[in-house]
Amino acid sequence: NYVDLLPKAIKEQDPRLNDFVMRLQRSSTEMLDLVSELLEVSQVQAGVISLDLKPVELKTLIDTIINDVHEKINDKHIRVKFESDPSLWPFIDLDEERMKRALSVLIHNAVMYNTDGGEITFRGEEKEHSIEQGKRIFRLSIHDTGLGLTKDEIDRLFVQMFSRGDEAEKINPLGRGIGLVLAKSIVSAHKGK
Repeated sequence: NYVDLLPKAIKEQDPRLNDFVMRLQRSSTEMLDLVSELLEVSQVQAGVISLDLKPVELKTLIDTIINDVHEKINDKHIRVKFESDPSLWPFIDLDEERMKRALSVLIHNAVMYNTDGGEITFRGEEKEHSIEQGKRIFRLSIHDTGLGLTKDEIDRLFVQMFSRGDEAEKINPLGRGIGLVLAKSIVSAHKGK
């Protein structure tokens, strides 16, 4: 534990002191991020958050996220494509910041677990609601050519927090397995699936 080493390192002016402090800072940040994610999931699932719904252009939101990870996309030579014309997508009432968080999880995973030279495909379609007459819904699909999940992994994914695919553990052993639970909670709070 680096905290235990600090007093001695300070007293002896150990040259490794900077390394200890950097590791401690990184660990503290990771812990704070985890606590924040757990708190956000529990608040969303409990319905104690209020959504700030405004009309949002989904393509612009997706472009912002893609821009955030463009270096990783370029490093892995991933092709991003849209199967449907995003200029025809309607504005959708969303809490933009929360939906950005949910889509960021999906897009980051699509990049991280994708194959070198793979693809990420976005498809949006507006259609009639299957039950409510006259109501229209919008369906966004994000597909990638990554390693995927087995049916068993999918079944336990949203039931149990910290559940991840076996192959995902190999690629990113530091992942916490909470991102998809958070994304699903945010989408559900927007009355989506």
